[in-house]
Amino acid sequence: MPVDQDWEAVWPGPRTFHPSAVPLPVRQGFVQHKMGVRPPKRANIELMKTPNFLHLTPPVVKKQATTLKELCTPWPPGNCFKAFPVLSTTTDYLNTSSSIRDARARQVDFEVSVDALTPDPRIRENIRILLDIPPQRGAGATFKFLAANCPTRKQNLDHAEFLLTAIYFESRKNDVLDRDERQPLAGADLTGEAAHHVLTEGECRSTLADYKKSVLKAKLS
Repeated sequence: MPVDQDWEAVWPGPRTFHPSAVPLPVRQGFVQHKMGVRPPKRANIELMKTPNFLHLTPPVVKKQATTLKELCTPWPPGNCFKAFPVLSTTTDYLNTSSSIRDARARQVDFEVSVDALTPDPRIRENIRILLDIPPQRGAGATFKFLAANCPTRKQNLDHAEFLLTAIYFESRKNDVLDRDERQPLAGADLTGEAAHHVLTEGECRSTLADYKKSVLKAKLS
């Protein structure tokens, strides 16, 4: 093979090892004879079954990066949360065990900016209440949650996205007793005698029944 050969044309992507295409004296395997030399690249089953990165040489990586750079947009200046309100973080682990899998690698950390999700202050307040964010952090706050209960990282990522979707749409609901309403139901005994009995006498069948009648009466009126 010539020295100035285009390696990308010879080895364009991930593929099984071919000894005739690699102009290097690659050796791999266990020494099984008295000469003390590892098996060469020809007829070497160890090289054929092991994943390789021979296609990712520095010139090829530089050429591909230059091509992809033309399709990219500049990174947004300032706070990246304005352009990317959701930040997911995963971790890869390398070890010397017989398995390539690590249980810690399946965890997915999600960090979301509350202000970037919606401009509506009522929805932001509902998100703060759902996630129990302190009031002093209501403006410009971010919340974090992790997903690590599923067996694989992809499942945990889908689970985290589902939780974020559920939180967002639950916060958009207008309940009858929404905190943004600031006004109780007309005629409802929410802080009167029925509620006082629940607080003083405890939650028993009679006190809860009286409290239920008071709320139903207010709804029907």
